[in-house]
Amino acid sequence: MGPEAAAASESNAAVEAGGELRVKAKGLEIFQLMGTETPAVFDPKWWAGRMMERVMRDPALKVPLFRFVDVLPALADNRQIARHAREYFAADKSPLPWFVNSLLSVDAVTAFLVKRGITSFSKSFIAGESPANALPSLRRLWNEGKTFTVDILGEAVVSEAEAERYRDLYLLLADTLSREISRWPPIDPRMEQAFPRFNLSVKLSSLYSRIGPVNHEDSVREVRERLLPILRKLREAGGFVNLDMEMYSHKNITMDVFTRTLDEPEFHGWEGAGIALQAYLKCAEQDLLRLIGWAKERNRRITIRLVKGADRQGAGDGGELEGPPGAVRVPDAVRHGRAGQARA
Repeated sequence: MGPEAAAASESNAAVEAGGELRVKAKGLEIFQLMGTETPAVFDPKWWAGRMMERVMRDPALKVPLFRFVDVLPALADNRQIARHAREYFAADKSPLPWFVNSLLSVDAVTAFLVKRGITSFSKSFIAGESPANALPSLRRLWNEGKTFTVDILGEAVVSEAEAERYRDLYLLLADTLSREISRWPPIDPRMEQAFPRFNLSVKLSSLYSRIGPVNHEDSVREVRERLLPILRKLREAGGFVNLDMEMYSHKNITMDVFTRTLDEPEFHGWEGAGIALQAYLKCAEQDLLRLIGWAKERNRRITIRLVKGADRQGAGDGGELEGPPGAVRVPDAVRHGRAGQARA
């Protein structure tokens, strides 16, 4: 190795070491901001946390539970709810305690417990059943010195009419939040600069009913057509929009929609858009380098949100929390600061 190559190698090593130190420093800062307070036993948050921990630790409980929650909104009466609950949690192989299984034998009791439990549990994630109803919960988070991003529950629409309805819901959410949030008092200018108060996350699968890798180009084109008015609305309001990363089969579609849309002349110089990457995927580093390279070529800054990712590479995605149509959600990882955001 010649002197020039050795010098270049040492320079690259120094850059990588410096980058690693900055990442560790940012991680420590996030943990410090999370605080060290532990909810007491008599605090509902303690029980919700223990329940979530129990569910995520046991695949035999997690898979049927998410599937049951996914189908629940389509069940019309108590009898259907009870029958599906017994099918998903059959007594001979149920991971639930014996006394819970015994209660499932009574339709009315089962339906009551399911509705009460899902409603109570979902309050930890759903800010409101509509943009207007979500405002008090969002204002409470803001008053506590927390920033947030919001999205709309639901994905994988089955018709173009439904996709257009979701586009209109995102536009309504953008209108409502931009009008109300702009009036809130500032909390920390530095934090708002890094994480704007008006922050919206979008699921691309809700914008096209036939989205998928088999018709990649059609998916990119149709999604972009419905995404463009949402981005324009956010840009006009001085807000920020993040493209959520959903199931693995939609990953390349999401990345192409992100890069091709921001390549439009009208969005040159705009830094109000970001994308999520699932760090648990084997291809995460390759995808990250692709986005960084794209941004460097165009001399622009983008925001990349790193999340663990519940979806196994090449497998089906995990369950999606359900709620009323148009319900506004505050993703738990973002609300509590467990997701890492970096500028590229």
